[in-house]
Amino acid sequence: MKIQCNVCEAAEAKVLCCADKAALCWECDEKVHAANKLASKHQRVPLSTSSSHMPKCDICQEALGYFFCLEDRALLCRKCDVAIHTANAYVSGHQRFLLTGVRVGLEAIDPGASLTSLKSDSGEKVSDTKSSSVSR
Repeated sequence: MKIQCNVCEAAEAKVLCCADKAALCWECDEKVHAANKLASKHQRVPLSTSSSHMPKCDICQEALGYFFCLEDRALLCRKCDVAIHTANAYVSGHQRFLLTGVRVGLEAIDPGASLTSLKSDSGEKVSDTKSSSVSR
């Protein structure tokens, strides 16, 4: 699945800016983060399927981080994500996203559930499938 740049809405997104909560193509990333000194310090993660470019989990620092928690501003592997976000009702409500831009949750959905069109808070289309966790 290719993620569209949130700025130009034309090119394929190549990086995820954690501070801006935005997926950006290389050109827009350069423009946005060259705007001022503060923006240039934003942490950005490449959106790549190659494991050599994938960041490590911020918690265990061993496994690859596939989940981004907006509230914690952290990249997590599946094991750490489940351990942290099942601790109590407050943290289970955190908004978490796969690095691909697909929103995920802790509860699995019914395998026979119908497809829906999810939209982000800004009204942009995020995915053509229901949000679900990886249950393995």
